[in-house]
Amino acid sequence: MPNSKRVYAQGGRPDVRVPMREIALAPTRTYQGQIEVNEPVRVYDCSGPWGDPAFQGDVTQGLPRLREGWIRERGDVEEYEGRTVRPLDNGYLSEKHAEYASQAERTEKYVCKPGRILLRREVNDDRRLLNYQS
Repeated sequence: MPNSKRVYAQGGRPDVRVPMREIALAPTRTYQGQIEVNEPVRVYDCSGPWGDPAFQGDVTQGLPRLREGWIRERGDVEEYEGRTVRPLDNGYLSEKHAEYASQAERTEKYVCKPGRILLRREVNDDRRLLNYQS
């Protein structure tokens, strides 16, 4: 964001930093012609750790588990192994549906690879041609 920088406000605990975006404002000229300096405005920065230039993350590793210590500190949670992932968790109705979807790319991008023409595209081309000829 132009004329802004990421800053952190101190939270209620020493290990909590609230990300903010500090936006520099241009000075205001009053009706009398004097220049009035405007203080920067701070807004909440919701871009997550990726908005922090000092963050060296890897998308394949996920985000750091910042809240884990705070949650364990409460003493009202316990860890458990969890369950196995089911096809429904990934939007598939069944194992068979998941297998079918993974066999080949069935996206428009795949169908539109060089040398392939979609029926929808042919219809649009024909429509344009007809409009041009009339």
